[in-house]
Formats: sequence, C-alpha cells, structure tokens
Amino acid sequence: MRRGANITGAIAATLWGGLFLVGRGGTYGIYRHGVGVFPVAGQIDFYIVIPLLMMIAVGGCAWLVNALQRWFTILGVVSLLALFALLPYLMGFGGGV
Repeated sequence: MRRGANITGAIAATLWGGLFLVGRGGTYGIYRHGVGVFPVAGQIDFYIVIPLLMMIAVGGCAWLVNALQRWFTILGVVSLLALFALLPYLMGFGGGV
C-alpha cells in the first residue's frame, strides 16, 4: 500500500505541476502580447493558482504521511481525487467542450 500511494501521489503532483508550468507560460504569453494587455484575475486563478494549490496539497500530504509513516490510505485517496479532478479541469483548460 505504501509504494502504490507514493507512486500515485508522485504522478498526481507531477501532472498538476506540469499544468502549473503550462499555465504560467500561457499567462506570460498574454502579458507579452502587447502594451496594456494583461491576464485577467480569473485566468491567473485558473491557470496558475489552482494547479499550484493541487500540487502543494498532494505534495504536502505525501510529505506528512511519509514523515509519520502512517495513513498511507489517506495519501492514496487524496492522490486519486487529484487525478480525478484533472478531467473536469482539463475541459476548461483547453477551452471547454
């Protein structure tokens, strides 16, 4: 159970971290587009803050669980929920349906 929870957590944190990097690059591209063109607060929240918070939540849970050496099922559940949250998030990330 320990290894599976850690692998699932690593996959979830890596995917959300990748989405953070893509979102950061996308919002910076909006900023570089021209003078007076800035990303809207909603874009910053959606493309930068949400992936960063998900990555921190999974990584923090993994750190806590591995430091205490117990409750690996909680890490597995948090990681699976983060992975399941990817599908609805990617629907909005790519522009919707």
